[in-house]
Amino acid sequence: MAETPNIEVLRELLNKIDSEFDLESRLNRYISVTPELVELAKNSGLSSDLDAARALFVSDFVVSASEMPANTSDEDRRKIIIDSFLKGLMDRNKSSDKLMRIFFLAMKTSSLIRRTDLFLADRGLNREPSLIMLKDFYIEPYLSLCSEFLGKGSCGWELSILSALLKKTFPTNEFEFFTQAPKYSPDEDLSYYLWNMLETYSESQLLTPNTQIVIPNVENTSTALVGSSKPEFSFSFWNIDTPHSSLKDNQNALEFLHKYLGKTDNSRPLVYLRARIPKLQQQFIVVRNPFSDLKPFIIMKTPADEINLSEALTILGFRSREAKSWRDITKPPKKAKKQPSVSQNSTSTPFRSQKSEVPEEKKSFFSKIFGGLLGKSDDKGTSQSLKEDKPKPKIESKKKKHRDKSRQKGNSNLPYFLSHALTASLVGDLQLFEIFDTYRESKYAIQGSLELDYQTKKTKLITRKKLDSPQAIGELVNGLDSVLTTIIKHFFAEEIHVIPEEILFVSKNDLRTIVCLESSDDRLVGTIGTTFVKDVVDWRSKEENIVQRRTLRMRTGQLLQARRHTPLDEAINRIYQGALDEEVDEMTLEQKSAK
Repeated sequence: MAETPNIEVLRELLNKIDSEFDLESRLNRYISVTPELVELAKNSGLSSDLDAARALFVSDFVVSASEMPANTSDEDRRKIIIDSFLKGLMDRNKSSDKLMRIFFLAMKTSSLIRRTDLFLADRGLNREPSLIMLKDFYIEPYLSLCSEFLGKGSCGWELSILSALLKKTFPTNEFEFFTQAPKYSPDEDLSYYLWNMLETYSESQLLTPNTQIVIPNVENTSTALVGSSKPEFSFSFWNIDTPHSSLKDNQNALEFLHKYLGKTDNSRPLVYLRARIPKLQQQFIVVRNPFSDLKPFIIMKTPADEINLSEALTILGFRSREAKSWRDITKPPKKAKKQPSVSQNSTSTPFRSQKSEVPEEKKSFFSKIFGGLLGKSDDKGTSQSLKEDKPKPKIESKKKKHRDKSRQKGNSNLPYFLSHALTASLVGDLQLFEIFDTYRESKYAIQGSLELDYQTKKTKLITRKKLDSPQAIGELVNGLDSVLTTIIKHFFAEEIHVIPEEILFVSKNDLRTIVCLESSDDRLVGTIGTTFVKDVVDWRSKEENIVQRRTLRMRTGQLLQARRHTPLDEAINRIYQGALDEEVDEMTLEQKSAK
């Protein structure tokens, strides 16, 4: 139901190699001016002058000296890139031109990841959720584009290149860990490989979040992320405090909501629900993917007015795919190798990984970071001063003191930072993934109206005859407020009234049905609209009365005002301007308790 985030951004980066470099001239210059280097590359295994020239071009102009460990010579760097090219030609793709371009893309992507990492730390986001967002918004599209560009096969080669550039180490040392990585596809779970890569990267870029800045809405938003509803509920909490509820209690509450919202799955599956909490001036939002076998969903109580549904479904797709792995992310898949640590990658021998049995020490780590200056000073006082003033290599102890611990009071079985990252993405206005909300913002044709009378507890529907299963919509709306009140009371320990305002259904053939709702003290009224995501010409050919989503909301508010002094059928005709002039169906439903 979702697209890969930032795929077009990275596609533009991939294409920049042609605008930044005159490739043909540069490659020909290697062949004509430095034949000894070309011959050296060919002696290492590359089969043609052009293959050798491309490898040399990458080593000299794409991967700079600053992207390799300190004291790596030009000769060593060329040898490393040549070996990496050979590995790619044997295992990934026979085109050295494509491998050269992926090197360039990996270089650009790694720079983008490091800049964004600094940006998120400066905005005050903790380390783990930052890494999750980097994975979702940059590594996922990188792998998707590599798969599209290089074809089917294990993504281990392109992951090794990106991992090495991120950590400023040798690609040849990364190949062993990623050798068993499967191909990249929506069905493959790469979370073990990606999370290990990001954790080792975070050791090489130590960042302390800015405690003076708070991302908008995040601290005041509470989120439950359900990655899987089968065989049991796997979920992560952010800012949800349920210390007196067991894991089973929370699973039962989530299952209660899941079953109720799944009532319409056979006719028109519910994808999005937004309700207003007047007492708190907040929104209660539900997003679910009913087409996945695992039925993942999100519930969120937030002061933010809206979220981007397309973005939410994209992230939900990632979390659902990885739900099983996050139960024990440290357990490797069968035959998976152990990834070398940062200190192992930093060895001055570039052509093989040195595996040491001695645990990594902080001193050796900072010796690498600061170019080997620590421990080499002749002035013992200066060396000791540097040791005392250096920052701590990890920020976990600081996080546990104030933020992370306070957000894990609710019993859940997935890491808190999954829901924290989701929350920051959806309500934090970080703009890392910009996508138009094509699920909600569209053209709609008015298909009917409904009214729930709070005193009689009856719902009346007036709909076009061609609208499928209007009764299912009415039955869902009938008990919705009591269901949401029950869920809020369980997770937020508050018995507060909620008012549903918008429900979106998406059928398997991509038909969208939206219900916009408005409420007063005595009644709830709604407007029902449907649309395919097509261009305006298709609708004009059908002579439909089409309106935008915002217009539907406006008409619904006008209908509620008109009902103060006008019967329902007359109010509908006046407010909808003849949209329901044709023959309609009418039905009245009794309100039933939710089960």
